[in-house]
This record gives sequence, C-alpha cells and structure tokens, in this order.
Amino acid sequence: MSGDGTDHLHSVVRHPDFYLSDGSVVLILEGTALRIHQSVLARHSEVFNGLWDVPQPSSSENYDGCPCVLLSDSLDDFVEVARVLYDPLYVLFSKKIEYISHILVVTLTK
Repeated sequence: MSGDGTDHLHSVVRHPDFYLSDGSVVLILEGTALRIHQSVLARHSEVFNGLWDVPQPSSSENYDGCPCVLLSDSLDDFVEVARVLYDPLYVLFSKKIEYISHILVVTLTK
C-alpha cells in the first residue's frame, strides 16, 4: 500500500483500442483505463468541457502521467461513444437504428 490514495489504480487494465499513447487524460470505467484526448471530449461534451475549467487540487490523481477521472458509467457504453468520436464512419457502417439511438441516449444523458 502506498498510502497516497491511488492503490486502486494498480489493478486497472488498459483498454486495447482506446489507450492512446498521445492521449492527455485517463478515464477509468469498471477497472479499465481509456487514455484519450481531453480536447476531443471537451469539444463534444459540455460536461467534459466544464470539468476542465474547474481547478484541480494538487493532490488530484494521475495515471501514467495524465490526469485521471473515475467515471461510474458503463464501460461498453463509453467505448461506443469513443468509437463515434474517433471514427465517425463507424456509425455509417453499423447502419443499425438501434445502435444510433443507443449512442444518442448515452450522449444526451450526460
């Protein structure tokens, strides 16, 4: 135990598709780390845009040198949102109205 409050981060696994080497923020959902771009999140989400405006205490958690945010959202849901943000053609090729409506529900409830 390190005693710095980050012990729970030692058991986190990196997402195979969304742990980007040049990502600037780490989001942890269901024990999985996604390292993505703060600017992409801020551009597409008022919630995330506002999060970066709030000054963070010096004791804020970091993971792999990036600010770390713990989220209680579903990992699968968030990964689907990330797929749309990073590959807009993903939605066009899925061609399932159920999928598109699911993405809208996830993004509109945040």
